Amino acid sequence: MKIFLTMLFLIFSHLAIAEEVITLTSDPYPPYLEFNKDTGTASGVVVDTLGKIFANIPGVKLEYKLLPWERALSSVANGDVDGIPQLSFTEERLEHYVFTDTYLTGKLNLYYKSDKYPNGIDWNELKDLSGYSIGAINGYNYGDVWNEAEKNGHIKVHRVLNPERLLKFLMGGRADLVLVNDQVANLMAKKLGFSDKITPVSKPVKTYIWHMAFSKKSDAKNHVDAINKAIKELKASGEL
Repeated sequence: MKIFLTMLFLIFSHLAIAEEVITLTSDPYPPYLEFNKDTGTASGVVVDTLGKIFANIPGVKLEYKLLPWERALSSVANGDVDGIPQLSFTEERLEHYVFTDTYLTGKLNLYYKSDKYPNGIDWNELKDLSGYSIGAINGYNYGDVWNEAEKNGHIKVHRVLNPERLLKFLMGGRADLVLVNDQVANLMAKKLGFSDKITPVSKPVKTYIWHMAFSKKSDAKNHVDAINKAIKELKASGEL
């Protein structure tokens, strides 16, 4: 009888502490999100911030999966993966994703080769950039105004796979300007030895506003209210 009761205790104890696993996918975006291929672990500003948020949501464990950006978007839209850790909002994306409140922001800048434009580049409206070739990243949302100008051919944009290729694209003379998050640009330029060779234009293109986004086909979306509550509390306490 004691053995039976002990077994029941162990079974129910295990059930009580069992965690729901939510899988998030993205491509590397240092310093926000980095992947260690040897250990299969993720790190960075996004991981640390989401760790704070989910510390307030018991019974849920986050796991991260490395995928190229456009494949990450489609995998979540199709319900093959639960969510994306950092995504900007568009009306179009509402068809496939459920968004949390904003939890992270950043600046999006245009960068140029310092020796090519020693007097700098000034702009006020996107039409001022029509004479430049611009590099950007596949699948990234740069805001309605930018997207519309690119779609209509008012600015000349060539898309590449990731930030590292983007800076190499610039340094190789294949673009006059590249569009990239300021923190990502600083870290990537340092890694590639370009820190003293690129300069941001004086006016940022936009401020990034990031949300978590869950597939409408995943039960993970049921945590959005709890996540928003945690975000609100962390902002109120100054931790976000």
